Amino acid sequence: MKTSFSEYSSTALLCLALLFSLDVMAFSPKHPGSLKSKPATGINNNFKSNTKKSLLGKPDTFTNRILTAHAGSLTPAMHDHAKGVIWFNVKKSKSADASDQALRLVERLLEEQEITGDTDILSMGQVVNVLTACRRNSVESGTLSRLTKVMHMLERSTIWDDSVLPHFVGALANCKAMNAPKSAEHVLIRMQKRGIIPNERHFGTVLSSYAKRGKVKEVEMLMNIMSDLHASGQLEQGPTRITMTTALYALSRSGEKNAPGRAQALVKKMEVAHADGNRDMKPDIIAYSNLLNCFTSHKMTKDAEELLLKVESLYDDGFLQKGPDTIFYSSVLNAIAQSCDDDAFQRAEALLHRMECRGVRPNIITYNSLVKCFLNQASPSYEQMKDLVQKVQYLYESGQLKGTPDNMQRFYRSMMSAFVKSDAGKETDAMGLWTRSTIYS
Repeated sequence: MKTSFSEYSSTALLCLALLFSLDVMAFSPKHPGSLKSKPATGINNNFKSNTKKSLLGKPDTFTNRILTAHAGSLTPAMHDHAKGVIWFNVKKSKSADASDQALRLVERLLEEQEITGDTDILSMGQVVNVLTACRRNSVESGTLSRLTKVMHMLERSTIWDDSVLPHFVGALANCKAMNAPKSAEHVLIRMQKRGIIPNERHFGTVLSSYAKRGKVKEVEMLMNIMSDLHASGQLEQGPTRITMTTALYALSRSGEKNAPGRAQALVKKMEVAHADGNRDMKPDIIAYSNLLNCFTSHKMTKDAEELLLKVESLYDDGFLQKGPDTIFYSSVLNAIAQSCDDDAFQRAEALLHRMECRGVRPNIITYNSLVKCFLNQASPSYEQMKDLVQKVQYLYESGQLKGTPDNMQRFYRSMMSAFVKSDAGKETDAMGLWTRSTIYS
């Protein structure tokens, strides 16, 4: 007697659901009541791979079918279908909305669990896997409300465990919604009320989310909370180098008028703490890069140039493991070019020479910054511009200069505008540059 295709599919579905239930991420062992991961021992990898290929060719079809089904109408086979698609979205899918799709299915299964009272439909470990995927992959703004709803549904369920709260912190903080860090912070507060003290990683996740949005006040407030918890012995470490660098990043994105001064004070505080014996407070090149961004965004060119000299010296003295790179030099070059000072080109050219002498290779963005010096001059030097074009053309064609076609096109067209302004008025050269720029269209 031949076995029908539907029987094969049901068997494969059950096997896939079993694999998903075994592939569970553990909660933090520090918290009581946390779940342990179950290693998928005894499972044949080829079988797992073949099952996934044969069953989940169109996971979106399964997702839509389950999401549009009437409440309370899902069969055990559909439960297994849903868990199989969740596993696929979390572990295998390359789709940008895979995490959100998995979360939607979790929400649907929790609704079913509430209606039917069947506590075996979904496990907390499966939910944690989805939350981990949301934390690792940037999720859309709309996911924030769904995460909040899922958390409330879980709290009403019999599978709830307080140790899942830290996973919600990471998932919420990674949402694109502007109020995502505030939602994550609320969960931090709930953790403390329930006797789970957030650790440095939990605070760091929320700090980073605030910093990306330039929320300096909120970052500083959380840092103060960390200091208080550390002073009371509830937190192993207070603010660290990473925490302080996150605050510097927030300042660099804030646009606040006093951001450069506050950033300078923060770096000074790190340097003093390190000199006093706190090795973890030693600023690195990332901290100085954020300070540089504060200077350049506020057109503080002289301060940017002085900072570059300081960072070069710190690297030469062995204080910094990494010195200024191409991006660092290009940022200072760009600041000089935008200053419109009479000696801007001379300073930019000298900086480019110093950069090359120190073994840092310029890229096309570096040279585009140099072009701005010509564009900001009333009558730029024809000979200087001609030398620059020949140099860039040679470096790029010989493979010594990195740059995208768009950046190369921008270089030639910017130089074309500069040639038209030059003291020699070489419109012919300008047309030649236009023709060359079309190569990169």
